[in-house]
Amino acid sequence: MEVEVCAHTIASALTAQQAGVQRIELCSAIGVGGVTPSFGVMEQVRRLLRIPIHVLIRPRMGDFTYTHHEFASMISDISLCRSLGFEGVVFGVLTKDTKIDQVRTRQLLYAAQGMKCTFHRAIDWVDDPVAAVSLLEDLGIDTVLSSGGASTAMEGLATLERMQLKSKKMTVMPGSGVKPDQIMRFKSVGFRAIHLSGIVPEQVLESPPKVPLISPNLMAEQYQYDTSAEKIRQVCEVLRKL
Repeated sequence: MEVEVCAHTIASALTAQQAGVQRIELCSAIGVGGVTPSFGVMEQVRRLLRIPIHVLIRPRMGDFTYTHHEFASMISDISLCRSLGFEGVVFGVLTKDTKIDQVRTRQLLYAAQGMKCTFHRAIDWVDDPVAAVSLLEDLGIDTVLSSGGASTAMEGLATLERMQLKSKKMTVMPGSGVKPDQIMRFKSVGFRAIHLSGIVPEQVLESPPKVPLISPNLMAEQYQYDTSAEKIRQVCEVLRKL
């Protein structure tokens, strides 16, 4: 059974390799579900690791329906991953009504030719993830990462088993909240791969900072947080009047 670790820092990637995993998914900002890591992080991790690395291609937090420019950035990031020699990429794109975006999935697969492709937990947002398995397999996806539409993979185990039965060759990889004492349960029902972060908190400051920089008000997934043209115009107008 393959173990894939979601590594969101260079240190996490090195730890995962030293612990003996077969592969990592490299991302940043794991607290919002992960986004594409920076070029610098990708370059360093590629240089330091010997195991396969799949890079998350996600331009922002929130939903999985992207603007034209966001989608273009995903294509560019896949090209960068290819040039750096990564073995695979991880992505997921949905339509506004939370169905698999077949057109864009095909485009991402075309851009990633020669690399392994995982469709991530965007599948957990669709109405019928079991039916989506056949669709993604027909499109050419290698692996689906899913919690079975539940908060954790263990809670979604029944759906995950149905997803696996639906798949012919594509790997269905359980992920989300996976704990060491649950691994044999997943293995016993035939899953070939498992995904986890293995994160534990480590206190690095003696106390919370005087000025917090993390804003809980910008974390709701049902919103996008974009610059307001009106607010910027108001600032510029104030300055013009000086």
